[in-house]
Amino acid sequence: MAGFGMIYTNCVMQNEGEMLVRWPANDELNALIHRYYAGEAGLWSEIQQHVDDELRQRGVNVGAYHLRLRSRPDGGYDIQIDDAEAYANPT
Repeated sequence: MAGFGMIYTNCVMQNEGEMLVRWPANDELNALIHRYYAGEAGLWSEIQQHVDDELRQRGVNVGAYHLRLRSRPDGGYDIQIDDAEAYANPT
């Protein structure tokens, strides 16, 4: 995987335990994430819904996944979806 600050769009990897998808959050989702990290309660389910909607739009069918929010130097966030299988069965 490339270093910090790289933006992946529709990056789908095949190896178990690796990143499945990464994309830059849109303005609406970035605003939600900023509010979430500022301490506003009750936003996690809304963030997850945005991510689930985006995955459906992209045609990515994933089972259990690990959601990561990666900050970017421009103040926005990348959404990274990792295979949850790797967390359940570390090598």
